[in-house]
Amino acid sequence: MSIPEFTLVCFIVLAAVIWRIWMYRRHWQDILVEGTEEALDPWENKAILWLARGGGLGLLPKAPGTWGSLGGLAWTALLLLPGDFWIFVSGTLVVAGVSVWICGRAEELLNKTDPGEIVLDEIIAVPACFIGLLGTLYFNGGNFPVVADCIHQPAAWCWVAAGFALFRLFDIWKPPPIRQSQNLAGGWGVTVDDLLAAVRQLRGLCHVRHVPLPLSAPVCSASCAWGPIWSH
Repeated sequence: MSIPEFTLVCFIVLAAVIWRIWMYRRHWQDILVEGTEEALDPWENKAILWLARGGGLGLLPKAPGTWGSLGGLAWTALLLLPGDFWIFVSGTLVVAGVSVWICGRAEELLNKTDPGEIVLDEIIAVPACFIGLLGTLYFNGGNFPVVADCIHQPAAWCWVAAGFALFRLFDIWKPPPIRQSQNLAGGWGVTVDDLLAAVRQLRGLCHVRHVPLPLSAPVCSASCAWGPIWSH
C-alpha cells in the first residue's frame, strides 16, 4: 500500500468515526435511517465492545492490561509492515483518535469508569512508545526497520523488551500527570493516560541509552540500525 493510499484509508476511517459521533450526539438515526437507535444498537454495541476489549484480550484472566499491551506489539508490527515512518506515525495517531470514542462508548455500555477489560487504550499506545526511537533512525540515517529486521536482530528484541517493560511500569505506577489525566471526560481519560505513559516510557528509554532528549548523535548504519543503537 502506497503512502497516498494509506492516507486515504486513514482519512475515510477518521471521517466515518467523526460522522458516527455526530449522529450519536445529535440522535439523528431516526431521521436518516429507518428504524430506531435501539434497533441499531445490538450489532453496533457488540462491535464497540469487541474492539474496546482488544478482540477478547481484555477478557483473559489476570492482568488484562498486560495482555492488551502484548496486542499492542502486534499492532506495532502491523504498522511496521509498509516500511515507512510517516505511515507508522499517521496510523498511530488516527487509531489513537478512534480509541477515544470507542473507549468512551464502551464505558457507557458497561456502565463502568475505565474498567480493566477495556484494553484498546493499551494497544494503541504501544506504537507510540517507539516513535522516538524509530524517528531517530529515520531522520539520522534515512533507514526505517522492517519487521524482518526486528525479528533477526537480537538488539531489537532488547529494545522491544525494555520498551514494553517501561510502558507497563508507567501505566501501572501512573506518576503525575498520568494519574490526573484519568479524570478527563469519557474516552479521553481512558486513552490519554496510556499515551502519557508511552511518553514517559520514551524518556525512560533515553535514560537507558544514557542519551538525553533530544537525541542528537547519529545512531544508524546503512545495513541495520538496531545494533549500533544498542551498543551506543
